[in-house]
Amino acid sequence: MSKKMIRIMLPSCIHPLDERLWQGGGLRGRSVEITPLFIERHHGIRSNKLCDTHDFWELTCVLQGEVTLHFADRLDLGPQRVCLIPPRVEHREASDGSADTIWIGFRGNRTPDGILTRPQV
Repeated sequence: MSKKMIRIMLPSCIHPLDERLWQGGGLRGRSVEITPLFIERHHGIRSNKLCDTHDFWELTCVLQGEVTLHFADRLDLGPQRVCLIPPRVEHREASDGSADTIWIGFRGNRTPDGILTRPQV
């Protein structure tokens, strides 16, 4: 069974990634140091009790409502706010149900100071 992409209407401040990124071969001239993995949209309650970590970058985009990101500290995000979470950073999300959020996961090279870099040749 193949998965089908569901088209959603996004506010004008959000620009979806070109669909060719998900097809074999990608875009001509696409960055080799950044590889998109997924785009996920969630609307509703988010109540993770445990922190999670993963080996990819995560871009959190809040379209509506409020989302709280818990790291060693906490970060409150409102509408049209974005947060980039580096790989291997423990975190969790929480919202009361009014939040509409998009997560974009991607792989990329980085230096010890967390800056995305080009791969070593």
